[in-house]
Amino acid sequence: IIPYLKQQLNHYGFNSIIELVNYLSKTVSNEQLFQDFVNIVTIGETFFYRDPKQIDAIISSIEHLYKLHSKPIKIWCAGCSTGEEPYTIAMLSKLKNIPVEILATDVNFVSVEKAKKGENYSERSLRLMPKYMIDMFFDSYDALYSIKSEIKKAVNFEKNNLVIDPIPYFGDQQSTKWDIIVCRNVFIYFSDKIINKVVRKMVKNLSFHGRLWLGAGDLLIEQKLPIQKIEMFGKHCYTHLHKSPPKIVSVSANDKQQQKKVPKANGLSRDRSFVNTYGNIDILTAQTIVAKGVKKTTVKSSATKKYNNYQMFNDLIDKGLYD
Repeated sequence: IIPYLKQQLNHYGFNSIIELVNYLSKTVSNEQLFQDFVNIVTIGETFFYRDPKQIDAIISSIEHLYKLHSKPIKIWCAGCSTGEEPYTIAMLSKLKNIPVEILATDVNFVSVEKAKKGENYSERSLRLMPKYMIDMFFDSYDALYSIKSEIKKAVNFEKNNLVIDPIPYFGDQQSTKWDIIVCRNVFIYFSDKIINKVVRKMVKNLSFHGRLWLGAGDLLIEQKLPIQKIEMFGKHCYTHLHKSPPKIVSVSANDKQQQKKVPKANGLSRDRSFVNTYGNIDILTAQTIVAKGVKKTTVKSSATKKYNNYQMFNDLIDKGLYD
């Protein structure tokens, strides 16, 4: 990077990197200079199936939303680089027969153009991909790999600057609310002020049940943002800061009178995911606990286990069992 950057400095008549940065911070009139600079400093390593456990959790959350709504899931991959991440999501969604609409964006025009082609990926970039997926979704030639057309058609690519550009929309859907936003390992390059600005734009364009997935190194100051961290499938993501239930000091899981005021659970008396997460608890009891919960605290049920009220609240909302 440094030798090429020095070459560009000489080409445009700057004596130092600091002089170039100061110039760019004051004007964007020289679009070519700005793009050349962006193309140099945003080149980073990426590969297919990066952070497999988190990718699997993302796919599980996509599947979860599809079961909930039975319609194509709208996914925005921000900071997609040369396309490995959105293509991975498209492949895994295909394996699970989940219809998805994926838009992938990056500030680096060169990376976006390479991603569109979906060609010339090295063996190293596929090092974490299972062999059966390589055989199914790639064509190989001379130790290089290209994405098969059915997967390329599943992902749309655009150039987008997260800081200054508006949130993109899918196709002609100019009021797109994204179900899933994946923006991994991008915020590590931003200041807290810029992160705050970008996250607020993202959340504003996130669907009611939407999830924002960040990288492990992307730290947020949650208290200053309209979001809350929740756990899904063993990994953390973010969602809207939903309005909390009524504030009551204590709760009894056997409060029959309160249970009568809680909406019926659509015929469900017990749900396996609730049993796994909260112990031996039925939906009606969970609704009662949430309705009588205490904001940002924990409560106890007859199972003598502490529950995070917000987590339970979101689980019920996701199942359409709490309004």
